Amino acid sequence: MTNFIKISIGVLLSIFVAILLWDNILLNYSNPDNVKGYYSEFKLSPYNNLFRFIIFTSLPIITYTILYKSIYKIKFNNFLLIFKNNFPSNKNSALLNYFLLLFFLLSFLQFFSADFSTSKVDYLHEGLSLSSGYNSKITGLFWSGSYISNSLFSDFSSTKFSWIISQKDSIGSLRVFHIFLRLITELTLIYFIFLICKLFNYEKNKEVVFFVILCSLSLYFNRELTEIFYPARYRDIPIILLFIFTFNLINRSNSKKIDGFIIGILSCASILWSFDRGIYLNAALLFIIFILLYKKKFFDFGVLVIGIIIGWLFFYVYFGSVEFKDFLSNAYDVSKDADLFLGLEYPKPFNFDYNEHASRGTRNLIIIIVNGIFIVNLILNNKQNIPETSKLFLLFIFVVSFINYKSGITRSDGYHMKQAIFFNNILLFVFILNFLINKLEIFQKQSIKKYFLFILFFGLVLINFKNVNYKNLINYKDRFVNYTSKSDDDFLSQEYIFLKNELNDNYDFNCIQLFSYDAILPYLLKNKFCTKYNYLVISSSNSVQNKFINQLKHKSPKYIIFNKNYTFIGLMPVEKKFDRVFEYINENYMVEKEISDWAIYSRN
Repeated sequence: MTNFIKISIGVLLSIFVAILLWDNILLNYSNPDNVKGYYSEFKLSPYNNLFRFIIFTSLPIITYTILYKSIYKIKFNNFLLIFKNNFPSNKNSALLNYFLLLFFLLSFLQFFSADFSTSKVDYLHEGLSLSSGYNSKITGLFWSGSYISNSLFSDFSSTKFSWIISQKDSIGSLRVFHIFLRLITELTLIYFIFLICKLFNYEKNKEVVFFVILCSLSLYFNRELTEIFYPARYRDIPIILLFIFTFNLINRSNSKKIDGFIIGILSCASILWSFDRGIYLNAALLFIIFILLYKKKFFDFGVLVIGIIIGWLFFYVYFGSVEFKDFLSNAYDVSKDADLFLGLEYPKPFNFDYNEHASRGTRNLIIIIVNGIFIVNLILNNKQNIPETSKLFLLFIFVVSFINYKSGITRSDGYHMKQAIFFNNILLFVFILNFLINKLEIFQKQSIKKYFLFILFFGLVLINFKNVNYKNLINYKDRFVNYTSKSDDDFLSQEYIFLKNELNDNYDFNCIQLFSYDAILPYLLKNKFCTKYNYLVISSSNSVQNKFINQLKHKSPKYIIFNKNYTFIGLMPVEKKFDRVFEYINENYMVEKEISDWAIYSRN
């Protein structure tokens, strides 16, 4: 106990030092391309967040490692034991398989009984998918026709797929497809949790208890994070798939060669699915490559590299050189300037008066520190009877989760922080459950364990079936047809219905050019983009503004729609963000008509 107190005091002191260092980590502000955003307003470096995060989380973990190693006389070689080929048993449990199928069944029931939302459309996020998807459908263009902030799937293909499935170009179709994506997210998550249960070589009853509790908690938090207006959870599917196939690669002595190939394919596929998750996944690939090379698994390394090459080569051949070039240009601008145009300053830990997100920001950092300490303890403590490859895989999950929190570091508001901490939350549940199962007496008595399994099974069934709307199950087909056939006006406020009707009745648009955050308008007016710059939550650097102006000169749109007073999102006014473009518009266009908060500019 004395040693525990010494280590605890050392870790707490290191956290205190990290708090003192927080305000002193101030890098020089640099913004040569004049990107507008929070950091340009306050002349702060966008990299302060990242360095503060790394130092605040790393210092306690390193302190714990040094103290634990010194007090218990642990040799450095213990760190390297995780690379030994000591695999978990991976025994096949029929009982666990039944519970796996039960969770799959419950997710399908949730999907088919889900209510279809009649909330008003999100004019920005859903608007981007609807308008970019519609523009791509009628022009056949992707990055050469739209300047986007995310990816092929979320900004183009998800909308087009939804319309193909329902045979209706409607807002309702996209929303039903988002519910389907939520189902796919849940199914992959359930299987990932199923694999985690294999890490600890539990006997079958403990394994089932671990699975049921961890899966229930993970699904609960996943559903709590799912927003109707912007279901970002599906963007984590590539990360979950990476975990699944990496498990096969690391924790099975007879892993299939296809595992490494699929991980390689994910390099490109993840970028096209969700750009930021793809960046994180490709960073994680470096760790996988290191593992394979250190373990001298050269064949698996070669298969993985072949998968990477084939994935990117297929992308280039399928879309062509022009689209590939525009993709690279779009991706470069977004990745280079993301912190500057999206970023917010991360709240100082324990400074709860900073803003409404300070408590969540502090809690998330503590969770990451605790997970790091658990990982170090797991690796160094030989008394924990866990296979070495299982420790390596848990370390891999921690590394990927650590990288994934970059989303919460960049856009430091409650929404993005709670999304970004998701995998760290799962990892924390894993460590706590493993500790409880090994320590609590209830799990050591055979009769009580069987009784506990009985309670778990029926409790799980009753809780989940209680939330199933059986009428919705029976009427799913009719509900699907009716909902996807709903008029878009059913999802619009009266002011947008009025604007849409006014524009359709009084203007002959050859194409739509926006100078506002109303990304949905090209879709509502059922017309293509004039320039690719119709989604303005993007980098407003001088170079991007110059490209925007050049396209306005070249395309010479007859009308430009400007929203003077948008109220649906809190962003810097577009005329301030794109000041050079606004100056060009005022020099070459004049306000022809005002409709409520919108000004319709026509070319001089």
